Amino acid sequence: MLENKLFSVTNKYNHICLCYSGGVDSTLLLYLLSKVKPVTAITVNGIMVSPDEMEEAVKFANSLDNVNFETIPVDILELDEFRQNGPKRCYFCKKYILGKVKKRAQELGCDVVIDGSNIDDLSDYRPGLAAIEELGIKSPFIEAEFTKDDIYELSRKYDLPTKNKASGACLATRIPTGELLTEEKLKKVGEAEQYLKELGFKQLRLRLKDNCYGKIECFKEDFDLFFNNLEKIQKRLKKLGIIIEDTPNEYKTGSMNREVNNE
Repeated sequence: MLENKLFSVTNKYNHICLCYSGGVDSTLLLYLLSKVKPVTAITVNGIMVSPDEMEEAVKFANSLDNVNFETIPVDILELDEFRQNGPKRCYFCKKYILGKVKKRAQELGCDVVIDGSNIDDLSDYRPGLAAIEELGIKSPFIEAEFTKDDIYELSRKYDLPTKNKASGACLATRIPTGELLTEEKLKKVGEAEQYLKELGFKQLRLRLKDNCYGKIECFKEDFDLFFNNLEKIQKRLKKLGIIIEDTPNEYKTGSMNREVNNE
């Protein structure tokens, strides 16, 4: 069983702290661990996190027995390397956030801090993985050789709310590398994407350039949804100060990563 592969890695720890984002990976990890031992879950909340993603994460964590759940508010814009939005932004952000989680975990007496990275992450451009290694954060899915497909398989088996959820990403990924990050830009993106999700888009990204020009990426199957609601979308996003292009791009995981890696 896949679960036994995971438990063979995590059984050596007594008091586990999970960096819990509410995404597909960390949701499964939290669920499985909570079935066999008490676990502390810490979620970081800030302007870079979509409000609806945070709401879903809190709701699920609080629904589980055997989980001590906390949120840590952070002002990520106080980190200059984040605001400047260079190619290593993710590394600096991850190190800053995980450093706060690790400090809190130590205060709570945890003997290990873990995250939900899986072996498929190793083949993508993930500068945050360097921060994970430097801080001594463990990744049991990687140690147990879990792929993303394995994680979805178990998420469906246990009927988790993330069983069909696409991968998420920090709102900063919607802004071109090198363009200054501000609270206004991140809020715009968060509010716009929340509105678009309410229209029924299964997965999307709103790429924002120069704080006003927007391009929607979505699955091809949702192109009709885009065109059928184009006037409504343009009108709503205009109120947020976003001029949206009248054609979408196809959403592909890691498209921003490929752009950065090619610089």
